[in-house]
Amino acid sequence: MMSEEKPKRGGFQRREPTEAEFREKSRLTLAHSSDEYRFGTGPEKDKGRMERTELWCVRTSGVLKADYVAILKGIQKIIDESQRAITIVDYDIWNVGPGDFQSSDWYQEQALLSSNRGYGSQANAEVLANLCIREPHQKKPHLDLIVVDKDITIGDFRFVYGFTQYPVQVISTKRFLSVEKHLRERCLMLVAAHEFGHGLGLVNRSSNYGFHCAGKKGRCLMQSIEYGDHFVRLEEQAVLVTPQKKWLCEECFAEVAYKRETLRKNRVYW
Repeated sequence: MMSEEKPKRGGFQRREPTEAEFREKSRLTLAHSSDEYRFGTGPEKDKGRMERTELWCVRTSGVLKADYVAILKGIQKIIDESQRAITIVDYDIWNVGPGDFQSSDWYQEQALLSSNRGYGSQANAEVLANLCIREPHQKKPHLDLIVVDKDITIGDFRFVYGFTQYPVQVISTKRFLSVEKHLRERCLMLVAAHEFGHGLGLVNRSSNYGFHCAGKKGRCLMQSIEYGDHFVRLEEQAVLVTPQKKWLCEECFAEVAYKRETLRKNRVYW
């Protein structure tokens, strides 16, 4: 086990859970009442969204280790750019046995759609997020990232690469499996950073693109996806780099900086 030293700025820094943290997560898992959480009568949402300084990360057993590591790298870059004091806690393939909330694969299985809509096996990203929100492990408030190997969807969308519902990010690697390894990992970094940007509250200013940046095309990670291979093309063309080698444009950086100051003053997490 790694020590609990704070991650350093720059590069990819994460830590594994300590033995005590692993035992505590297991204890919370085994101590919960299944019906209490399944039917939404568990702990109420934290009022005022108090600051969460840890991001707990897991992957399902079908996700390639290299893809998962690439995703964590993308998130670390956005954490560094936004200058947020958030530590990545890597639980990797979470599995303490059969039963509710006891493995990352269980979450994915619970979210699988009962009917095939013509796109193969898919999981409902909203169900995944809500399971993470209601999980017994949230007795210790934290951010969640779950990386799944199944295709994911929400509402009427055919599919989505990722989905964010505070305090959870869901990312699927399924749509990138046919992409060459190096390019696939680079694209997954961008997807992960984009979704975590939403988790930081971006983009909340007035825009015709919903919660996406309306700046110059190819100059900000928080712009909307306009076509299926959006991230692949951006990476191949190497246009997703500002003159300052940042993934966030000046407006998005200013917005996340404002939210950071709000957090410091009001102890509220966006």
